Amino acid sequence: MSIENPTTILVDVSGSFIGTPTNVLHVSSSAVVSNVVSVTGSVVISEPVAISGSVSVIHGTSTIAVTTTVTGSGEAVTLLAANSSRLGAVFVNESAAPSFLKFGSGASKTSYTYRMPIFATVELSPPVYVGIITSVWNAGTGTMRITELT
Repeated sequence: MSIENPTTILVDVSGSFIGTPTNVLHVSSSAVVSNVVSVTGSVVISEPVAISGSVSVIHGTSTIAVTTTVTGSGEAVTLLAANSSRLGAVFVNESAAPSFLKFGSGASKTSYTYRMPIFATVELSPPVYVGIITSVWNAGTGTMRITELT
């Protein structure tokens, strides 16, 4: 089944379509959907789903890449502000010291998401975090090269 203009399709345990269309595919319990289901938008699965065959996930594409450089600091600095349009980001620690990158505010040497060694690269992959991203360096020198995709 292919949905040309995607809407929500609610599928019950017998595989029958139920509910009012919106913009999400909801699958509850052990629904059986035969053939091919193509969805653009979100899929919400509330229970474990057994899948036979293959599943392909195609993520959004970006045509906008904005590059910035942030100077390293011994105090937490903002690398990227929250951005609900963010599809991805790449961070390169061009510093002679490790960087402690955090999804959230107030990065520190004890509160971080990634410890980035010297000249390390971190690439955000789906699901992409869209909140504020901060960092602090072990020694407040160097830079972080950032490319944000929207």
